[in-house]
Amino acid sequence: MSSTDRSEFMAQELLLILLVFAIVWLWLDSARAREIATELAKVLCQRKGVQFLDGTVALRRLRLCDMGSGKRIGRIFNFDYADETGERYQGNIQTCGREVTDVSLGIYVQE
Repeated sequence: MSSTDRSEFMAQELLLILLVFAIVWLWLDSARAREIATELAKVLCQRKGVQFLDGTVALRRLRLCDMGSGKRIGRIFNFDYADETGERYQGNIQTCGREVTDVSLGIYVQE
């Protein structure tokens, strides 16, 4: 194996390691963002007097967003809740990085 072949092989290995690292980092970061969004949805539903359904949020969209200090990964999570009549509604939580940028219950909920 020539030194050129060896350096190409090492570069490919390094690229593969970096790719695996990036995928693991994205997975862990997404899990943390989902935990934050789930806890926020629970608290929001408690404060509004509605029932948080399914006990979790679902990732609807993944995108890049601008925080002023650079690009971050933005996510939109959906969650379901029900009012006192049992009618099912959908809310959403938007994040940019680890900051929550918007929360919506989709309809007006009385206190």
